[in-house]
This record gives sequence, structure tokens and C-alpha cells, in this order.
Amino acid sequence: MKDKEELTPEAFVTLLHQFALDLLQRSTLDEIFWLIADRMIAGIGFDVILMDVLMPECDGMQATKRIRKLENKREGRVPIIALTAQALSGDRDACLEAGMDAYVSKPISQTQLHTLMEQNT
Repeated sequence: MKDKEELTPEAFVTLLHQFALDLLQRSTLDEIFWLIADRMIAGIGFDVILMDVLMPECDGMQATKRIRKLENKREGRVPIIALTAQALSGDRDACLEAGMDAYVSKPISQTQLHTLMEQNT
């Protein structure tokens, strides 16, 4: 895969496996919230959350706010990196204000994703 190529969903999953990461995908706000809550209760954390801002059935901003609220009741904070097609002025600030730690607009390169993950884990 060339670094300048846009990552398709399939290539994205392959890349995450190359980073030796386990991938847990969820598509609704409730699924995301309960997965994280269950793992927190069990004492199993995440190294990083890659949050798509505009998912078909979930608002990534709302999901992040719920995760941060849950974290406030427990120790620890998982880094959340926003993945978004939105690249307008103010979008980055909106993601950071929602509680995300970093922001990257699509198309995402391998190098860019790797650098963000190293900086935020």
C-alpha cells in the first residue's frame, strides 16, 4: 500500500492489524458506550479510540462526550482521535472541544495515522 493512497475501510483495518492493534467496531452510540463501560468495569482499557465523527448511526461528538463523562467517574483517560471528512475551519476545534485528543481529516495516509497514534498513546 502506498503512503499517498487514501485508505479504504478494508485497507484501514489491515493497517490497524499491521500496527498490532485489536479492532473492535461498533456503529451505534449505545453499542460504543456499553462496550467501553463494560471494559472499564472489568478493568480492561483501550490504548486508543479512533472515532469517526460522522457515522451512519452515531454522532462521534456525542459518543466522545459520553465516554468522557464516564471516564470522569473512573480513573484514566483513553486517547480519542477524530477521523472525519470534515475539513472546514472550526471542525478541528469542535472535535477538541467535544473531548477528542487529536483530529485528522480524510483521506488519511498511513504515515499520518501512525504518527497520530504514536503521539496519543
